[in-house]
Amino acid sequence: MSNKIYYYQNFDIDVNNGSLELLLWSVYAGIILGVLGSLIYRVCTHSFVDAVIKAGALDENSAVTLDSLDFRGKWYIKRQIRSGSSLARMFVFTNADTFPKKKCSALGRFWYEKFLGDEIPTVIPFETAKFYLPEERRVAAELRFTPEKRPVHTFVFTAVILAVVVAAATVAVPELLQMLDNLMTQLTPTSNVL
Repeated sequence: MSNKIYYYQNFDIDVNNGSLELLLWSVYAGIILGVLGSLIYRVCTHSFVDAVIKAGALDENSAVTLDSLDFRGKWYIKRQIRSGSSLARMFVFTNADTFPKKKCSALGRFWYEKFLGDEIPTVIPFETAKFYLPEERRVAAELRFTPEKRPVHTFVFTAVILAVVVAAATVAVPELLQMLDNLMTQLTPTSNVL
C-alpha cells in the first residue's frame, strides 16, 4: 500500500511530511501525561486526607501538624496545601492569623487587591501550622480526593481508546482537509471579472 500524496490549493498545509502525525501523537502524549498526573495527584492527596481523618483532627482541639502526621518532608503535600489550593480550602488552620503575608511587588498587590478583589495570600509555615478537617467538610474531602477503584484499568483503557482515535485521525484528517479544499475550490469564482 503506497502513501497518498495530498495537495491543497486553498490551505498552506503540508500533511505529507509527517508533521500532522507528530502533532496528533504529541497531543496524545500530553493527554496521557495529564491523566497519569491526575491519578497520582488523587492517590497522594487521598493518603494525606486519610491520615488527617485517622489522626482524629476534626476540631480545633485536635488539630495536627505535618510533623505529627509524618508528612513533614513531603514536598508534594506542601505544594498541595499551599494557600488558596483546593486541598487547603478543605482544612481550617487554627493559627492562620499568625501566618505572614506573601511578599509581592506593587504590581502584585494591585493584582490581588484591585483586580481580584482579594487580600494578599498568606505563606503557610509548615513547621508550626496546625490544621484540622471540620466534620462538615470531611465528606466532601473524602469524595473529592478519593482515588478511583481501579486506576490502572482506567489509565490503560484511556490510553488504548485515545491511541485508536489518534490513529484514525491521522488517516481521516488529511481526507477531510482534501474534501474541504475541493469544496472551497468549487465555490471560489474562477474569474475576477464582474
